[in-house]
Amino acid sequence: MVSQDASFNGSELSLCSQNHQGIRQLCQRIHVRDWMQLDCLTAEQLKKYAVLAHDILGSYDLAHLALMALDEKSTSDYAPSYLARMMGEVSS
Repeated sequence: MVSQDASFNGSELSLCSQNHQGIRQLCQRIHVRDWMQLDCLTAEQLKKYAVLAHDILGSYDLAHLALMALDEKSTSDYAPSYLARMMGEVSS
């Protein structure tokens, strides 16, 4: 059985998987920008940030946060649509 743990230290996110016997451990460290200062990113960077957070990190809350920052920066309306899809309120 494999378990996954995620931890955050400063601007580095660690994603680890290990089996319960401790025989195998796989860790990835990913440098992420400070999500408390997303207003410093361009609209294009925020879009990419959201995609990476969703697809690579599996961090749906971070993806939503990036989309909310994008909506504030532009006239887009991505965050509510994303949240609705994640909550299963909208069919694909």
